[in-house]
Amino acid sequence: MLSLLMTAAAGVSLAQDATPTAGSSTVTSHGKSEVRARLRYQALRIRQGLKSGVLSKDQAVALMDKLKSIGDQARADFNQNGKKPLANDQRAQINQLLDENSKVIYQAKHPGKSTSTDSNTPDDSNDAN
Repeated sequence: MLSLLMTAAAGVSLAQDATPTAGSSTVTSHGKSEVRARLRYQALRIRQGLKSGVLSKDQAVALMDKLKSIGDQARADFNQNGKKPLANDQRAQINQLLDENSKVIYQAKHPGKSTSTDSNTPDDSNDAN
């Protein structure tokens, strides 16, 4: 099962970054490399939850499937752009999906805790999530 999750995690990574050009309006520090890093980190959080026993196999598979669909959307956007960086609206949409997914992962790993009233809303830079 863990190998299946590892394979799924590999599927969420995106193609290599296009070489950014100076002055390009769509290249920012929150571009495709950020999306790729967030996808990988969320996959890591899911694997950690499965390994620690906090997540069941079924929960982990469902979470990985959702993560893979977000990665597929990001990849489709990238390919639609002629393999050029994601446009600001595309990146914003993918980041919104990743924000929502991060909260779902947190809630699955911390049943009964609410993220809406918690000032420590989960993000993809905190290993405790």
